[in-house]
Amino acid sequence: MGMVRRAMNKAANQRVAATRVLEVGCTPADLPDAVQGLFDAWNSAADAAFEASLATQGRFMHWVNSGSVPSRRHYFLLSQPDWLMATYGVRAIRVAERGFNPQDRGWAARISLAKNTDDEATRIAVALAKWSIDSNGLIWNGQRYVQMLDGLVAGLDGRYISGPVDEEDHRFIKRA
Repeated sequence: MGMVRRAMNKAANQRVAATRVLEVGCTPADLPDAVQGLFDAWNSAADAAFEASLATQGRFMHWVNSGSVPSRRHYFLLSQPDWLMATYGVRAIRVAERGFNPQDRGWAARISLAKNTDDEATRIAVALAKWSIDSNGLIWNGQRYVQMLDGLVAGLDGRYISGPVDEEDHRFIKRA
């Protein structure tokens, strides 16, 4: 990969990782439970899709893939004193205890309360704090980060205050 391509990928990764402000339809006190509920539903759906894919594979491929670790396809949440750590592909508690390992092919995001302009809406700031890249400079499981952002908006009856990830930048994230 050339220097120009590497610079383009790095700039795009920074745009994807930039802080996005969302307005959500739950109170700040209910936010951890609401996000955990979404993650539980998404993880169950991922497990069901994985099991369905095993059923369509031959015996050898079924055996090869049957040992797949569920944490590689799950979202995790860890409450910190003033923010939430959301991870994909690696357990949040592991990141908190040992630090982020780029070899995990996952990412860690920070969800915190944003400054509210009124008393009726809860605004959160979501930023991709740490991520792994592949040999082409693409964010590993970056599509799952974009899905999390969109899922927080849809699942928490919210909306984007700042813009979502630009469609142009979708080509710089690794599909999961």
